[in-house]
Amino acid sequence: MLVSLRPKFFTGLPHLSAASALKWVSTATTQNPEDHLRLFFKRRTDQTHTDYERALVSVLKSCASLKAFFQGQQLHSLVLKSGLDSNTFINNSLINMYAKCGFIAGAESLFDSCSGLDPVSCNIMVAGYVKSGNLDNARQLFEKMPGKGCVSYTTMIMGLSRNGYWGEAIEVFKDMRNAGGDPK
Repeated sequence: MLVSLRPKFFTGLPHLSAASALKWVSTATTQNPEDHLRLFFKRRTDQTHTDYERALVSVLKSCASLKAFFQGQQLHSLVLKSGLDSNTFINNSLINMYAKCGFIAGAESLFDSCSGLDPVSCNIMVAGYVKSGNLDNARQLFEKMPGKGCVSYTTMIMGLSRNGYWGEAIEVFKDMRNAGGDPK
């Protein structure tokens, strides 16, 4: 689905101040991601630096859910131009967007440029590898990732089981139990 991001007049959006626009943008992610994208680009000049960072994370989530790769690339350009490429939350959102849009090479490139292994970034990449069917890379990253938690183990178990590796999935489950993980 292609969503035009040029500011246009469209119905259905309330008239909002800059402060209330951010709050609406954050809740719009789950309500209507297309309107969310439009509002972000319409309101981006009215936001403070912190609001802009939060809105970027939120609108990248919309791009991921819509699989709006082109718009995600535009947002990535904005991140680079605004000097926010060292922000961990924004980087994780970009990695997630690229992975969910099916552009694993882009997600890998960003992931590899991160300064250190972060459990959240690793979980996103493992999920991206699993979704794309690249279980070898998922296994390799899973083995070396720090701070494996229930999310890490569950992502790997689901990926293995969905691809028919039941025995390996059970072994990862046992490893999780031995490491103190308790799936509920």
